[in-house]
Formats: sequence, C-alpha cells, structure tokens
Amino acid sequence: MSCVLPTDYGWTIPVSGCIKNYNDKDIREVDDMNDCHKRCEDEAEFPCYSEGWQYSEKTDTEFYWSDAVPGCIRLNNAVHDAQISSLSDCQDRCLSETDFTCLSIEHKDSLCNLHRLIADTIRPTSDYTQPCYTPDWTYSERVKFGSWTDDLDACIRSHNMNTLEVPDLEACRLMCAQTEGCCSFDYRDSDHQCLLSAYNRATVTPSTDYTEPCYISGYRYSERVDKFCRHLD
Repeated sequence: MSCVLPTDYGWTIPVSGCIKNYNDKDIREVDDMNDCHKRCEDEAEFPCYSEGWQYSEKTDTEFYWSDAVPGCIRLNNAVHDAQISSLSDCQDRCLSETDFTCLSIEHKDSLCNLHRLIADTIRPTSDYTQPCYTPDWTYSERVKFGSWTDDLDACIRSHNMNTLEVPDLEACRLMCAQTEGCCSFDYRDSDHQCLLSAYNRATVTPSTDYTEPCYISGYRYSERVDKFCRHLD
C-alpha cells in the first residue's frame, strides 16, 4: 500500500502500489498506516514525500523461496489443490496454510501440492526426484533466511546480474535471496550500492574474478550456502 504526501494538504488516498528499490529508510515495526504516515512526517534525516506500508501479523523474512526446479516429492502431499493457476500463487497458498507448517510445493498447470517436507529431509533417490518421475512438475521449497557465509572484505569482479541502491547490507542480502539465480552479493556502505551475482567463489576464476580483499575498497561480500548455489567445501 502506498501514499504520497502533497505539501500543505495531507495524504492522498492509499493505493495498491509501491516505488521499487528507492527506499530511503526501512522500518520493520510500525503499528498501522497512520503510524507510518507520522514516521514520514517526523523524519528529520531527509524530506519524506511518500511511504509504502504493508500489514502483516507475522513477517516471513526468516525464509525465502528456492529457485524453481523440475522436481517433485513422491506421494507425500499434505494438501492437493486443483485451482491454483501459477507457481507464485501456489507458494502463497503454502504460506497461508494454517493446519500445518508448509515447507515446499509442486506446481503443474492448475495443480498445486503442499508438503510438510523438503528434499533434504527425505530419501532423495526414492521420495524426491529431479526431474520429477512424472513430467512437467516444478518444485520449490522454503529455505531458511540466514544460510550465508560470513561477510568478507572481498568482491567478485565484472559478473553483476543486477545493480541496486538499498539502505544497508541486510537489505542487499534480502534482495539476493529474493532474486532468482542470485548466489552472492557485494555491498558498499558509502553509496549504498548492492551488486547481485549469479556467481560465487566456487564458480569464478579465483585469482582474477574473486579478490580478497576487494580490488576496490569498501565492498563487503557474502554468498548463499544451499543446494541451489554450488559452493566451496
């Protein structure tokens, strides 16, 4: 939900919208939209002209969705729903499940399967298959946010998939977690530059493409450690 504050008049009617990647400040805990309005009006560090607010009883920042792969879990569906049109809607259906903790999904056409399990917690050769033993199923699972290497004085040279401006290092980490194919990021405090990369130390030439310390001062580096991004043992 987004609102704009015109000078001397007050707030516009809220609309379902947002401004992408241009947040001057990210505040996680506010009471309601009016509280968010007041934070903007009282902001002393910069002129605040608009805000975006989203209500949630429980934020899901502890988890993010893994990249979708052609796989499936055999015969362990906790819920089978035949009215879900897209993979993202199937993921949303998983997050809204209240009878159990949904950890993974499969989607095909308008079919959506919800699971209590993820691929690493079952017998991979019999219960989880990639590609799926029946065609056209796509698998995705919730991965615990925080599965990252320590932040290093390092960077990857010339392999950026996206360049963003974000408030801080944790926002850069979250953007990588939510970007399909992102395996690492470089972040610089001085200009809030966030560089996302599909590469990491295991997939670039170590002596030329990965430098530690970084060949340009000020960058910090971290990479995802999960089965979707190959990493150094």
